[in-house]
Amino acid sequence: MTVPSVDVTPPPWAGTTARARVAGVAGAADAASAAGVASTVSAAPRVRRSTVQVLGAAGRDGDGTVLPWTLGARERPDCVLDLTDVRRLDRAVRRLAGGIVVAATPWSPEALFTDDLPAEQSAGFARGAAGVLWALAEVGADIPGELIDWLVRAARRAPRDRPGLANGLSGLALALDRLGCGDDAAELWEAMDQAPLEDLGPTLADGLPGLGLALLERAPIPDGEALLDRVEAVAGALVRQLRWRSRFDRLGVLRGGSGAALFLLHAYELTEDPALLEPVQECLRHDLALLGWRPFARHAALPLWSRPGSVANGSMGVAVVLHRAAQHLDAPWVAEAAEAITAAAELRLLEAPGLSRGRASAILAVQYLRSLPWETAEERFARVRPYLEQVTLRRARNGAEQPGGFPSGLEDGAAGVLLALGHLGIAGDRRVPFLW
Repeated sequence: MTVPSVDVTPPPWAGTTARARVAGVAGAADAASAAGVASTVSAAPRVRRSTVQVLGAAGRDGDGTVLPWTLGARERPDCVLDLTDVRRLDRAVRRLAGGIVVAATPWSPEALFTDDLPAEQSAGFARGAAGVLWALAEVGADIPGELIDWLVRAARRAPRDRPGLANGLSGLALALDRLGCGDDAAELWEAMDQAPLEDLGPTLADGLPGLGLALLERAPIPDGEALLDRVEAVAGALVRQLRWRSRFDRLGVLRGGSGAALFLLHAYELTEDPALLEPVQECLRHDLALLGWRPFARHAALPLWSRPGSVANGSMGVAVVLHRAAQHLDAPWVAEAAEAITAAAELRLLEAPGLSRGRASAILAVQYLRSLPWETAEERFARVRPYLEQVTLRRARNGAEQPGGFPSGLEDGAAGVLLALGHLGIAGDRRVPFLW
């Protein structure tokens, strides 16, 4: 029996997010980018599934990442994909997307994907089903209707007092809008409009920055003026909280200072309120101190900035925010730190290219940081070609049906790898997709 599917080809407003609409900036480039992905990765045939181990060029036994994969009827699991070829890269995206879909368990009320997650995270955006389905839609993959129905049911059960992005209503609403479930998403947006801002923290994962960025990514927008007022209120609440409360225990976009800085930068670009820029600097100084970047590092701090960490939780996400901040801040250390982190990552990525939890997103970040606005998609892809390589697909040991220890989620799993690979070779605007 054919599994019913939903066409997630981007609607006319795709890419024209709240950030673009409220600011009066046309979203045509983003829309073209999304449409280009959809036409490239549509309807991959899910003939049979094989849990596949992805090995680097060295090909050492046991050295690789185990990913869900789909193979055509005549394909063997011991084939080689050259990711430096855009056409082969497209094939990898289609096969990985198909494997993620086939690995879903829509009959299970607890979790759509069999990752070992707490119940409150199984439908979340960062590591759960909402983020996985959002990533699949972003690359234009076929998504069976029963998977979307599972997410709709989970959203209806979600507590209405958790507006956060990683595991709350913000992420669910974004995913449902992207999947075409506008009525269900509207109910969640309405609940978030009633959320008391003083109860939210300063991190993007579950606090004010995540709520603000979700509002800016929202599409379609029923009332632009009301949304802008809400964004300004969220930004004001965040500035007050950063002034009077303790800051962050961790670094990075998702749970450190860079996430707060990212949202405040977007808010500044809409409002041009100079009071937002000083907190941006303080948040970035915090993350650079934890990364061991001098002169902000504490005594004997390890130079973590020299390692290519992930976009969500590591140094590359900090570099992306620094790069954006350099457009508005005069402090020399902002551009210097962004350049130092990017240059160090380029060296490390040359030593060990390939696929992993954070490496795929780090390659995408390098593409964003090094490419220029007037470059074509081919020129931008040429910049990251040295960091990609041939990868060998081998059947996982013991015929395992599930990826051993490798989750499905957007933050640290197969959906994050899929999203990064899907955006490396496409046309359209230069960007790192939303967060990861």
